[in-house]
Amino acid sequence: ILASGSRASLGLVVLTVLFKNGLSIKSFVTGAVALIAIFVVLPQFGMTFQGIDRFIDTINSHDFSSGREDVREAAWVMINNAPIEGNGIYCSQSEEAMRISDLGSHNAYLDFLKWYGYPLGGLLISSFFLCAFNLLKKLRNSTNSDLRAHLLIVIGVLGMCFFEGLIWGVNEINNTLFFVSFAVLEHYRS
Repeated sequence: ILASGSRASLGLVVLTVLFKNGLSIKSFVTGAVALIAIFVVLPQFGMTFQGIDRFIDTINSHDFSSGREDVREAAWVMINNAPIEGNGIYCSQSEEAMRISDLGSHNAYLDFLKWYGYPLGGLLISSFFLCAFNLLKKLRNSTNSDLRAHLLIVIGVLGMCFFEGLIWGVNEINNTLFFVSFAVLEHYRS
């Protein structure tokens, strides 16, 4: 994760520690030791990490949108061109959107709105969040570590989808883990 450069993954690591230990002394100590190791000890040995460097650059520049304004703007152009019916699944960028950016939106929710339009895309997005909220409410205090791990995957991936298109690639491990975890949790929720 540290070498990948993914700031969203760094956030998921923090969420994992909090999910496992809650807001506790153990979480604080674990975080402090990790920060000292990453920022003090490892640089003394010439070790740096792209993920940490990108995170520090983000903090220093106050650019929390990840420099992705153009790809998000291109996605909004596509959404506004077909707000009701959508542009179709895995649609290509329109010429107007291509003038802004030829890359994807780096946001699964914008992709859903772009592909399906507001009615169907909004229904899909809201159903993910409503189901996840109900699962969190019901299972967050579970003592079953397997269920808690599945819950972390669902909540973590839904959060990371604001920064990446993680839940729509049929051949990606993130997608498989997300939907398997969702299914397992729904089975145990009742």
